[in-house]
Amino acid sequence: MAIVVSKKLNFTINLVESNSTNRNLSYTKRLLYKLQTRDIDMAIGGCTLNYDSMEIAEFGTYIMHERFIAVFNKEHTMLPDNLSAVYNQLTCSLLMLMVVLSIITIALVVRAVIKVFSQEKISYFSLLSIQDADYAFLNSTACGPKTPFCRVLHSKNHLTPYDINQPCEVIRSLISEKYSMILEKSELLYLVKSNYCNFPMGWYTKLRYIRLNIGGGFQTWMFQKSAPYTKQLSILILRLQQSGLIKFWIDEQRPARDVFDGKESSIRKALTMTQLRHPFCILLVGYISSVLIFLCEKFICWCKRRQTPLL
Repeated sequence: MAIVVSKKLNFTINLVESNSTNRNLSYTKRLLYKLQTRDIDMAIGGCTLNYDSMEIAEFGTYIMHERFIAVFNKEHTMLPDNLSAVYNQLTCSLLMLMVVLSIITIALVVRAVIKVFSQEKISYFSLLSIQDADYAFLNSTACGPKTPFCRVLHSKNHLTPYDINQPCEVIRSLISEKYSMILEKSELLYLVKSNYCNFPMGWYTKLRYIRLNIGGGFQTWMFQKSAPYTKQLSILILRLQQSGLIKFWIDEQRPARDVFDGKESSIRKALTMTQLRHPFCILLVGYISSVLIFLCEKFICWCKRRQTPLL
């Protein structure tokens, strides 16, 4: 004989019933005795077996108001519970997902913290101009001592500038020091595009041109640390001034007016905790959702085990 406990009520083969109108207490006692001695192995949902607690008081833990049972012969073949296997597999997969999300989240947080706290401060200049790359503000006559950058220019005025007739040598000296950005000007752009200086083609990749014709509000640059063009950017601009190229451009173009905000600031690298907040929140929500689903599944299983009597 076999008994299986379940909420399914679709098994009727060899079902044993005992109702209140025709109660067979002796058979009920024998059935409960088989339950107690484990002669009946499993039970799957069937009818309700009602009995008096007084009649079965001697069976101890089996004093209950009702029990869902269905009795089968030994030769009855029970189908495997595929649903339980699927549930166990899903539980294992969910647990693995939680572990993976935890590892990824911890790794990202550690990486972000290390990068944020190990990075060095760098300086940048906010260049504001209403002209198209004329840069009259770099001329000593147009740059007043009110900003830190202009004070640096005034302090270097005693240096001997490069020969204004040798712009190619100035550009070559800047390129030789591995600067990868030169501020754009029409004459400089002509020298590069026409290959007037007979530079090899390989060094063209080191040049970066920036047009300042879109308004000052869009011309604040924040350069990331370790980029080639961030190494002593102020020295690069100063050498352009010292070389005489800036004065030559100003004299030729004669701009109407330029505005320069040389306020120097210190910033950290582009990677900050603020920028990582959005992906970190996504990972955190996914992790919390996985934990809640896992706990709900465990709670449901615990409730089912409490509702199912042990045989």
